[in-house]
Amino acid sequence: MSSLKGTPHAHSAADPAVTQKPAAEPLLSKPVLYKNQVLVLFYHNLQADPTDGSKPEALTASLFRDQMKNLKDGGYNVITMEQLVNFELNNKPVPANSVVITFDDGYESFYNVAYPILKEFGMTASVFIIGFSSDVFDPNALPHLSWDEMRELKENGMGIYNHTYNMHREVAINAKGTLQPALPNNIFLTNKKRVETAKEYDKRLISDLTFMEKRLDEELGESPFRLLAFPYGAYNDKAIKAADQVGFSLYFNIKSGFNVPGQRVINRINAGDAGFTGKQLMKILKPYNQPGLFGKSYVEAVEISVTGVYKKIWQGA
Repeated sequence: MSSLKGTPHAHSAADPAVTQKPAAEPLLSKPVLYKNQVLVLFYHNLQADPTDGSKPEALTASLFRDQMKNLKDGGYNVITMEQLVNFELNNKPVPANSVVITFDDGYESFYNVAYPILKEFGMTASVFIIGFSSDVFDPNALPHLSWDEMRELKENGMGIYNHTYNMHREVAINAKGTLQPALPNNIFLTNKKRVETAKEYDKRLISDLTFMEKRLDEELGESPFRLLAFPYGAYNDKAIKAADQVGFSLYFNIKSGFNVPGQRVINRINAGDAGFTGKQLMKILKPYNQPGLFGKSYVEAVEISVTGVYKKIWQGA
């Protein structure tokens, strides 16, 4: 509020316009659904609305727009990735009803479909990129973002971060050929007829993640922080320990839940299934719209219980 000191007065001291009580503050247009917590949504591939009557194989442009409209009309505040990082690491405040939007894998549909809609609503989002898929063209794969497209996205407020260079794949973990995600598992070395050692595992992981960060820096400029989304949402303690050596600030999984200050592994809610409407998104988010219901103890309990399940799934237990 600007100071009135030294400004000329048009009314006398007895003028009612001067002596009456100030008007009450206007009511907030957005209800407080939750505060000091952040919800993070994640998507993968999108597609333009089919014009030939075919059944959509991914979330369509019209449904993604419907979701963004429902977020805006529902009182949610889409914040930047930088705000989330400062909230988690530095306990910086965020608006009530904060939401972060993320996309995994780096499909070109983010540029062609999501980006124009996000600009339409004045929103921002971040994409976790598989470096190999942008560097090496695969005619049999869905198109991925080019570095030129990523530069434009970053210049216009979108975030671009690490989804590994070439670890978004499954690998054999034993002589039987059992397949598991490459990031959290020691792979079976066929030429040596054994599983890689802990030292070999660390070297493989650190080399991949470091090279991906180098590619991001070379193409897009250095970022003030490093972020990693786990391929398939699969991780364990040894993966985080190795990745920590590369200097990551936060990690992103695919487990639903609130995020509170001090977390380093960020929970995310899947909002990108084909046919998923704005009303359905609001239904999914509704249980979180109760201040105080999902506190830190809740998040910790979910982290403990679900991590055990993930270990069983990804380690073949």
